[in-house]
Amino acid sequence: MTDALRCWVHGAGGHAKVVADVVRSAGGVVLGFVEDARERWGQQHAGLPIVSFEEAVASGARHFVSGVGGHLGRAQGLERARAAGFELPVVVHARAVVAPSAALGAGTVVMAGAVINPDARVGLGVIVNTGAVVEHDNRVGDYVLLGPNVSLGGTVAVGARTLVGVGATVLPNLHVGADVRVGGGAVVTRDVADGLTVVGVPARAVGSGA
Repeated sequence: MTDALRCWVHGAGGHAKVVADVVRSAGGVVLGFVEDARERWGQQHAGLPIVSFEEAVASGARHFVSGVGGHLGRAQGLERARAAGFELPVVVHARAVVAPSAALGAGTVVMAGAVINPDARVGLGVIVNTGAVVEHDNRVGDYVLLGPNVSLGGTVAVGARTLVGVGATVLPNLHVGADVRVGGGAVVTRDVADGLTVVGVPARAVGSGA
């Protein structure tokens, strides 16, 4: 994490509250929440002010962290922030474990209890949620969301913008494509093509991804 982190968190929902807690656990300061909805400006969330993006820019703060769960809003928010001159720090909870040889992309947030093991590569703006395990030599694409207690076996690849639901498991050496939705509790035992939704044990396709 960047030294002297003083940041705005994008979003003002439940996920944003958790992200704010991650920032504070890592020794940072949350200035408040940035919301796109005009009617929320001037209100408070989790005891901190909700402001417009323009107010956040005018504050002079350097850092912007996404608290948006949906991949589209997360990507758009981080790209807008970068264009406005914000830095996009990697934020790791004090009780997460990240191997020194792992690499995390800008704007990624790693929650409490998560483990990222040696030589894993995690892309831009990824959410590694509470208790998730990213095993050795994984490749996780940009704007992926790994839900709480997800387990990715060794040498797994996950494509961009994919969501792996709460408690799902992907067995070692598999490839899960881009824009995939893996249902909560699913066990993925074979490769998954781009754009599919898979559920169950073993996971089976039930439609296209969202």
